[in-house]
Amino acid sequence: MVAVIIPVFQIEKYLNACIKSVVAQSYKAIRIILVDDGSFDSSAKICEDWCNIDDRIVVLHKKNGGLSSARNAGLDAVEKDAKIEYIYFLDGDDTIHPRTLEWLLLSMRMYSTPIGSTRLQYVKEGDSPKLFDSFSSNPLTIDDFWLSHPIESIVSCGKLYRKELWSAIRFPIGKLHEDEYTTYQVLFRADRIAALSAPCYYYLQRAESITGRTWSKRRLDVLDAKRNQILFFSKQGKEVLLYDVMVKYIKAMAECLAHLDGAKDPEGYAIRRLLKDELVRVNSIKKIPVGSNYAVYHVCQPWAVNKVTWPFIRFCYLLRTEDLPNIIMKLAKRCI
Repeated sequence: MVAVIIPVFQIEKYLNACIKSVVAQSYKAIRIILVDDGSFDSSAKICEDWCNIDDRIVVLHKKNGGLSSARNAGLDAVEKDAKIEYIYFLDGDDTIHPRTLEWLLLSMRMYSTPIGSTRLQYVKEGDSPKLFDSFSSNPLTIDDFWLSHPIESIVSCGKLYRKELWSAIRFPIGKLHEDEYTTYQVLFRADRIAALSAPCYYYLQRAESITGRTWSKRRLDVLDAKRNQILFFSKQGKEVLLYDVMVKYIKAMAECLAHLDGAKDPEGYAIRRLLKDELVRVNSIKKIPVGSNYAVYHVCQPWAVNKVTWPFIRFCYLLRTEDLPNIIMKLAKRCI
């Protein structure tokens, strides 16, 4: 049986479409766990109405604790149910293809992998997702999946997991970018993953979502999460992945700086100063030829420009860097 965990908070406008997409799955052996995280709109009532319609649906009501807390409540419920073998996360404002679970299970059993992943499809509010009638899949090592699927390797949604992979792992309470703290830990408990080509997870892009809001201090959580990943890959001795995370860490700092550009309040100015110092520190390794120019470029250029030129800059960085293993280890030691 597959448990589909759906956190719910203030999403009355989108919740019915989300639940419908799960109820309509071609694979029927599912338990739908709706975790109402203290909603004060009609979301809680919508959950109860669906529970009365479909006996596969379970509703958990709790005090508001945030997305991580809601997902954890779902995981705790799954842990107690011996019938459940697989876990799938779906955010309450997103939807999925009607054959998502069927295709994931088929691929996982075909390749004997404990995880299966589909691609994400970004859907603007008001638009309809593009549907596919077929799919292809390939088994990948987790290292290869991390490098070839930079978005899917971070997000927890859009994947089907063997239940035991989540044993003793939970999302961090009160953190933004909670997936950055968690998903890699689960992925690297496995050796391989079934990667589907079809974008079966429909990620709704809406301005008022958690990740769509304007700057706040909590956005710095991503840097803390990246430092955790650096420590993890350093201990694992995965030098290529460690380098990849280091590049993403620098990029994340540049993004934060761009958002804080022109900050006048004392706190914003102090954070900007600290980020600049960290960026210079990371880029001060003598054997990196681009050195401080790499940092200065991302500090000075608007994020709109960075977003376009980042792949080119990263490629040049790769070409110009010598003695990569030694540089990776030095970077790790300086940032941990």
